Amino acid sequence: MKVILHIISYNLISLVFDIIKNIIDPEHPLTLEDLNIVSPQQIFVDSSKKRIQIFFTPTIPNCGMSTLIGLMIKVKLLSCVNPLYKVNNPIYY
Repeated sequence: MKVILHIISYNLISLVFDIIKNIIDPEHPLTLEDLNIVSPQQIFVDSSKKRIQIFFTPTIPNCGMSTLIGLMIKVKLLSCVNPLYKVNNPIYY
């Protein structure tokens, strides 16, 4: 059973990454994936609790656009993911 849940979680992580990787950075004409702001390793899906948690890394430590990037990620996921899943506010580090 745990193996099946792990496969499901991995597929959901890939799906979530595919949804958010093409978001364009507000300051640069590149995607979040191109700038290494988000990666599959920064996405956590808890299928049992129906929760998605995303961590992202701004291009510079005190990036003024971090809040906007987090909002863009959340809005994109809320419009694309099953409403049963709770999308936690993206956290940057």
